[in-house]
Amino acid sequence: MRRLAVPLACWLLLAAGPAAAHKLKVFATLEGAEAVGSAYYVGGEKAAGVPGRILGADGSLVATFATGPDGTFRQTLAARMDHTILVESEDGHAATFTIRAD
Repeated sequence: MRRLAVPLACWLLLAAGPAAAHKLKVFATLEGAEAVGSAYYVGGEKAAGVPGRILGADGSLVATFATGPDGTFRQTLAARMDHTILVESEDGHAATFTIRAD
């Protein structure tokens, strides 16, 4: 039984995968001509000072921003199209959200 315990414990640790405790999330919506949203970690912690990019429908860079102390952002968009919001924290956590033109 003891011979099985160590390999089984190792397998369980490998199968568990990375914890999602610090997984980054982003949400955004349109308010008039502005993308308004917030970035946060699973569990509710605000993602303050996280750099972000907004890409147009063709993948071109539309704008850059950094989240505020409360994890929020607001960015004016020049044209009506699908926009993808990308945020990435310094520790490598990243998240995306697409705002559809319709």
